[in-house]
Amino acid sequence: MLSPSLALVLLVVGTGLVAVAVLVYAFLRGWIDEDAIDQQKISIFDPEDLQAERPWETPAQRAERVRRYGASSPALPATAPSPGAPA
Repeated sequence: MLSPSLALVLLVVGTGLVAVAVLVYAFLRGWIDEDAIDQQKISIFDPEDLQAERPWETPAQRAERVRRYGASSPALPATAPSPGAPA
């Protein structure tokens, strides 16, 4: 069971406030760049991944993807066959 001591409560609240203060400071200094975060989100994808058609997309989502990354290509296969596997 956790101890309801005043020292423990103050320590937890103080730690949380320090973390929030550092986050606010970094945001105000401009260290959190939204464009860089958007680039990091897609950095793991190949260009073909970003252009692949997705059957679950709505027409609006498809239009936005084509506007950002170019014309659609056919959907990529889910998995590539392993070498030496029978066709």
